[in-house]
Amino acid sequence: ANTLFAVVAGFAIFSVVGNIAYTDGEEVAEVASRGGQGLAFIVIASAMPTFKQAGNAMSVMFFFMLFTLGLDSAFAWSETLTATVEDVMKERGFKKKPSWLVSLVVCTLNMLIGIPYSTTQGNRILDVVDNYVGINFLLYLCFLESIVFIFDFGYQRLERALKKATDGKRSLWPKYQCYFDFYFAIPVFCLGLFIYQIYYNITDGYLPDYPRIEIAGWVLLAACLLLTGFGMWRCGGEGKLAQQSARAHETGTMTRSRSSSSSNDDIELIARNESHRELTQEG
Repeated sequence: ANTLFAVVAGFAIFSVVGNIAYTDGEEVAEVASRGGQGLAFIVIASAMPTFKQAGNAMSVMFFFMLFTLGLDSAFAWSETLTATVEDVMKERGFKKKPSWLVSLVVCTLNMLIGIPYSTTQGNRILDVVDNYVGINFLLYLCFLESIVFIFDFGYQRLERALKKATDGKRSLWPKYQCYFDFYFAIPVFCLGLFIYQIYYNITDGYLPDYPRIEIAGWVLLAACLLLTGFGMWRCGGEGKLAQQSARAHETGTMTRSRSSSSSNDDIELIARNESHRELTQEG
């Protein structure tokens, strides 16, 4: 359904872009290059008068759709951040705070972070952040996730998890294509695209006319990479993940020891009962 919706939306968008290019006497490629937020708030908005009498109704429905999409994303981010903050506070031993208070603080901080996007350069700032964090860093994360999948989670566990989640109604098929995607295509292409993006941004620059904004994008990308490396370092070696695995192994060993001792006790009790029964019969 998602793929079909994307194909239908592509026909609708490019028909509007083609009409704008024809009306303004521009090339389609030039109009289509105004992607991202420019496509939603500038190109599509300028196409609304082509609906003539229905232009006002189409404008209201289109921008109400964008508003609901923004609310949906805001809810998802807020819930994720709120749950993370509450888990960290619980882990650090802080006193439990009401969920509404944690949500208020998180939403307030998000609002303050979003203020620069409301300035006169906000559109360019958003474009740079989307390029360096939303594209470059996301490609790097996808590569790391594929490596974790290959060397830790594994194909068999994924297949079992999928069957468990769907009551055995779904499986990975065709298997050879899934193996190719998970073990070759995803890690190779994600890493290749990440290297290409970095090379392109270094040689040509993303916004060469606005060096300060571009430097901010590089700083954000470096911060994300450093935080990822720090998290991997914490989860490896003497980190928390290793300690949790050791505790889980120790707990499993103790459980097996208890089970073994319990089984021995049961065997000994059965043997005593049998001996008592034999003595009773002899008597």
